[in-house]
Amino acid sequence: MASIAATVLVWHCLSAADHNPIREDIDAFAWVIFIRLLPLIWVRYKLINVRKKNGEEKCLGVSCSEWKRWQVNWRNGHCHCG
Repeated sequence: MASIAATVLVWHCLSAADHNPIREDIDAFAWVIFIRLLPLIWVRYKLINVRKKNGEEKCLGVSCSEWKRWQVNWRNGHCHCG
């Protein structure tokens, strides 16, 4: 994720340097896409990052037994609480 942020930052600096209107539009569009995808990337990381503590699985950092409606279902290697 840090590499994505670094790539966007470098692109921003390069596109701002030459003041090309087309590149500035692409730069603005890239920032919008990056900002909108950031929460999805974070949630996906958290869903995959299931930890076992005292033999109990956690999803999104919350023990699935803390809420009766939550369950951990493994589908394609991903954790699904709900």
